[in-house]
Amino acid sequence: MPIAQQTSLGWILSGGYDAAATEGHRSTFQCTADHDLADMVRRFWEQEREPVAGTPLTADEARCEDIYVRTVTRTSSGRYMVRLPFTSPPPTSLSETRRPAERLLDAMERKGARDRRFGDLYLDFMEEYENLQHMEKRTRSGESLNAHLLTGANLLPALADVLLRWRWHRYVLVTDIEKMYRQILVHPEDCRLQTILWRHNSSDDVHEYELRTVTYGLACAPFLAIRTLHQLAADEEARYPRGVKALRHDCYVDDVVTGADSLEDAIDLQQELRSLCTAGGFPLRKWAANDPQVLTGIPPEHQLQRGPHSWEEESHATLGLRWHPQAIGSPSQFVHVQSLISQSDEF
Repeated sequence: MPIAQQTSLGWILSGGYDAAATEGHRSTFQCTADHDLADMVRRFWEQEREPVAGTPLTADEARCEDIYVRTVTRTSSGRYMVRLPFTSPPPTSLSETRRPAERLLDAMERKGARDRRFGDLYLDFMEEYENLQHMEKRTRSGESLNAHLLTGANLLPALADVLLRWRWHRYVLVTDIEKMYRQILVHPEDCRLQTILWRHNSSDDVHEYELRTVTYGLACAPFLAIRTLHQLAADEEARYPRGVKALRHDCYVDDVVTGADSLEDAIDLQQELRSLCTAGGFPLRKWAANDPQVLTGIPPEHQLQRGPHSWEEESHATLGLRWHPQAIGSPSQFVHVQSLISQSDEF
């Protein structure tokens, strides 16, 4: 009988056969294993499986939570101010890190000179940081800041739970918290440890800037961001109960995916969610829904912009899923979510 062998060129089928017992035409077949498809299906089921039960906080996680509860404050405008959760008394100086920072600044400038598009994007990003007053100049007065910080507990909900709840609704909406980390202020006493070097062009003197908000890359940044959303929900629950429920259960990092069973409830939810996040200094952008009426009152520039090509208008990438929003035409017509793993534009 023929045998199958796996070779460096793939699987081959070889061997003898009983010619006397074979009637009709003989056929040759090629078998190819599609590993990409198998990997995609495996990741799909990993995403869909039931999450494990929550684990109790470790000693460091409990300590990080205690520091947050004791030190978080809220400004007159509604924005939150947090302290960095240090493992021990904060260091008096991190001056040893200036030399590596100067080398990194020089490398960024050289890369920007070689790649003009990269240089323009880098300059625009840093100028926006300064214009929004998320950083400010400071006067001069081997360890990294992360070495002294607690990371805090992972406060993200189970992704499968968020997606399953979202699929259940007849009217759905998605939105994004714009610059979520940078909407949270850091106490001035801790800003001195969030120092970066920058200059508008290579002919200027190098200036030191203090970052005034929660910064990307800090070990505690994810905890501070999600924990502050939870704090906002606790503080505003009496005024915005529907919005609070969505923020607590239907928010994954900076994406909110939620909905309702009726158009009226969906519109009310959208308005409450917008008011709730505005009260805490978290603007919502990139709104999308499966019925345009759900977005009543939202300026067009705050809605998700469609691409220039027709095929880009058919779907949106939402938490790793390719979502095809369809207008509701009858009670039996539901939102179609194509469960394919795709690259997400966030997180």
